[in-house]
Order: sequence, then C-alpha cells, then structure tokens
Amino acid sequence: MNRDRTVEKSLLEYRRELMVAEFWPYLDALEGRPASKKVANKFFLGCIIDYHQPVNRAWKKSRELVEDRWGDPADLWGTVSSFRLNQWMTFQDSFGLHRYPAAHKRVWRIGTQLREEYGGDARKLWLGFTVPQARQNLHSLRTGLAITEMVLGGLVDTGQLEGSPDVKTDRHVKRVIGRIMLGREASDDEARDLTRRLHKEDPWALDRPLFCLGKEAECGTSSEGCCRSRGRPRCALCLHRIRSVCVFASDRGL
Repeated sequence: MNRDRTVEKSLLEYRRELMVAEFWPYLDALEGRPASKKVANKFFLGCIIDYHQPVNRAWKKSRELVEDRWGDPADLWGTVSSFRLNQWMTFQDSFGLHRYPAAHKRVWRIGTQLREEYGGDARKLWLGFTVPQARQNLHSLRTGLAITEMVLGGLVDTGQLEGSPDVKTDRHVKRVIGRIMLGREASDDEARDLTRRLHKEDPWALDRPLFCLGKEAECGTSSEGCCRSRGRPRCALCLHRIRSVCVFASDRGL
C-alpha cells in the first residue's frame, strides 16, 4: 500500500472511532431529523463565532447568551438585528460572544443580512440546495472560507445536507495534515489540496480525525491532541500507521 493510501486508511479508521461521540451541538441529537428554525439558527451562530477562539468556548458562549440570557427566542436573528449597530457594539463584553470587536460586529452584520435576505431562518441557506449552491449562499453572507466549510460539514455529518465539502482549514487541520505529508504546517490551499488528493470522493471525511489529532484538549482516546501546537508533539500517542509514514515524525526520528 503506498503512503497516501496508508494515511487515508488510517484517518478514516480513526474517524469511525470518533463518530460514536457527539460532535455537533444541537444537530447530533436530531439523529438525522430535519432541524427546526430555532435549532438551525443556534447551530449557525455557534459556527460563525468559532473564529480565533476554541470551538468548545464558542459553543458555550453562544448557548449562554441565547438560551440563558435571551430565553431561547423563536427569532434569534430578529433579536440580534433589533439592536442598532452602535448599540450592539456597546454590549460586546456583556454578551461575551467574542473577545475581538470585529468578530462581535460580524455576528450583527451576518445576522442582519440573514434576516433581511432569508427571513431570519438559517435553514434557507441549505434546504433544497446542493453543497456548491449552499456554499454560494454562505459566501453571500461573507462567512469566510473556513467557517463556510465547517457549516457545510456539520450539516453533512448530521444528515441535514448531502454532499462533500472541503475540510475546514483551521490551525489544527493545517498543522496535522501538513506535518504528516510535508513535515511542516500546511497553508490553507495546501491543506485543501492534500485532503482532496488523499480522499477525493469526500475530503470532508478527513476533517474530524485531523482536527482531533491536533486539538489540545484530551477527549478520551489515546490519539486525541497528540499533534499539539504547544510543546513537543506526543508522537508516541499517535496512530501507529500514521506515525510510520509521517514526515514530521520521520525527520525527527520519532
């Protein structure tokens, strides 16, 4: 088996192990049933603030604001757009969605546009559309390349959409696929090209194992977080079949 196929097979085997645990807040619990407007909107908010902050923190902050503070409104984006922009910005610390003002402002901008163009219903971004069409809808909201693929991937994983997005090119995915294949962190374009090369029929399928190999927090498996950014990577904990063909590990005799 050549090197590419060894990496592909190992990542897909690890993915099967990871798929038994809940990964997508709000949507996994539906077990493939269509999301309501309220659920879809909360999922979408969690995704768009997963930007320069840990993913678990993003979901926690969005849940605290929407459910605990706002009482889980039926029209989430109507609540967001009920503020004038200058008002919205004064509530950055109070709402606690993001530490960066630009990211806090981005929620208001996307939410206001979503209400004006899609009736405040995030489902209208993907229902009845293919993955490329849904991607264009998300691009129209300027959600960004990485977050767009995250939204699409979450929808595909949970049976809300059919198709094959690209991986989300976050720091974990770029670091892990880059170290395995190149011996260094990959760029956005390199990460997309490498995952398409490894599993061209469904590159998104490689996203979860790559993310979990690189995520700092431990989540219950020996491979979780082994390819970390802080400190020395714990290559001894990595999947043996990946470590045996990893350029980064090989170059360092690990």
